[in-house]
Amino acid sequence: MEDGRLQDILKDYWHGLKADRAGLPAEAEIDPEVLEKIWKNCFLVQIHSTHRYQYDYLGANLVDAYGEDYTTGDEADRLVSPYTNHAIQVFDEVVKNRQPMADAGEFVNSYHLLIKYRQYLLPFGKGDKVTHILGGMRWKAY
Repeated sequence: MEDGRLQDILKDYWHGLKADRAGLPAEAEIDPEVLEKIWKNCFLVQIHSTHRYQYDYLGANLVDAYGEDYTTGDEADRLVSPYTNHAIQVFDEVVKNRQPMADAGEFVNSYHLLIKYRQYLLPFGKGDKVTHILGGMRWKAY
């Protein structure tokens, strides 16, 4: 699957859920079966407070990219990933703007491989308050 296709699937999905409503789609509306083709490349982040995020779901392909499952153990209590500082900045921007956002970059995973990625992030919440971010990421190891 090409990066553009993952982004297009997520963008179309979010806009379909949002439709004409003033507020954001709710996290409870996310249906993994509808996103089945890309779900292994998706993640769901819960927002606890400003700059405090936690992975609730990390697709199998992303566990491979990171080298670990950051939804379990001590990692579940805080956002931990090979690119934590950048991730927090990007998540903060999605929360602030309440709009989908594309991002690209690179990090070194726990296997010491350089991972170059492209991701697309979608805000979900209650009214205008973002409570979750659904994202999809395509990556390649070097």
